[in-house]
Amino acid sequence: MSDKNVFAWSPYSDDRGLPLGGQVAENNIVEDIFSLGLPIDKANDRWLQYEGIQAALNGTHPSEGKEFADEIKRTIEWMKHKPPLKYTSSFSKEKLEQHDVLNLSLFVPFGNQKTIQILEEICPNDYEAFPIKLHTSTGVSDRYYLINITHEIYDSLDRTLSVYDLHFDSKDGEESPISSFDRLLFKENCMEDKFLGRIHEKLGYMLIKKKVMDVFEAKNIKGMNFEPLEDKINGVYKRNYKPDGVTLKY
Repeated sequence: MSDKNVFAWSPYSDDRGLPLGGQVAENNIVEDIFSLGLPIDKANDRWLQYEGIQAALNGTHPSEGKEFADEIKRTIEWMKHKPPLKYTSSFSKEKLEQHDVLNLSLFVPFGNQKTIQILEEICPNDYEAFPIKLHTSTGVSDRYYLINITHEIYDSLDRTLSVYDLHFDSKDGEESPISSFDRLLFKENCMEDKFLGRIHEKLGYMLIKKKVMDVFEAKNIKGMNFEPLEDKINGVYKRNYKPDGVTLKY
């Protein structure tokens, strides 16, 4: 069985599906801390223990230099008081503010107060929100928040029907070993009592339960693509499918 109640966080993007902007370079922090599926304090504790982070701070990382070390230091400093993060976009403030959710990063979601209010009513324990200052071509917008999803969703994949590739030197079942899907099918009710989550096997995938999407749609949240994640992923590979939409041709 597949699960069509699992949706993708798929916000307003540019015409190529890419982010509308990004962090202000001289103020950027390491966004990885927001993609671990953990409350930010726990995510930070875990992130600081990564071998690569420690090596960069000690100046012994084989490929990352001073710029990355400075980014890490800014992240550590940001964690002390969590002031608004600085993002920038070449689009106008007026155009961006027409949308409730924006794509400013491939792996981290953003939404305005209207979006946050819905999440607070439905799933207050599934997220954290941090204000940003969005510098646009026509002024600064203070309307948006970076949303940190605080849960990993474990054992969600139907492994008998899903088809995917692993990162080099990764093992199936580890955290985020999957590099790409040729077919994605979830187990039924795979999110259980969670409304937001990150898939354990690929942390970059942000999951939303249908109930949240239904409220988004009813309250006219603008900028969100209302599409089950299975359909979003599998549609790319539809040429590989037989008419039943499930059986992959070999």
